Amino acid sequence: MAMSKLEQITEIFATHGKSETPVAIIQNGTLPDQKMITGQVKDIYFRSQHAGLKNPAIIIIGEVVSLARNYPFSNRYNSSCTTLINKEDGLSLFIMRIKKTLRQSSLFYINIV
Repeated sequence: MAMSKLEQITEIFATHGKSETPVAIIQNGTLPDQKMITGQVKDIYFRSQHAGLKNPAIIIIGEVVSLARNYPFSNRYNSSCTTLINKEDGLSLFIMRIKKTLRQSSLFYINIV
């Protein structure tokens, strides 16, 4: 769904004077075929079209995108940096898994399935 609304999302940010804001799009995050592009609000739609990105994807908007340069993301699944949570697991199991992941790594993803 995120990618189908990308153009409208970027228009809203640009209308409010945020066209220079950093943006990252991650398709198939944590999977072997993960793709990631970065840009700014003003050009991310074009870049995503050129890269052929589609759902499932996560759009990240804001200065936090600049942190991507500090981490050597790869297109390989890294189980030490991923926490998988099933919605039926409940809050206590969710909290327990996050605490365990925090002890193992300073960088992780939460993928709610």
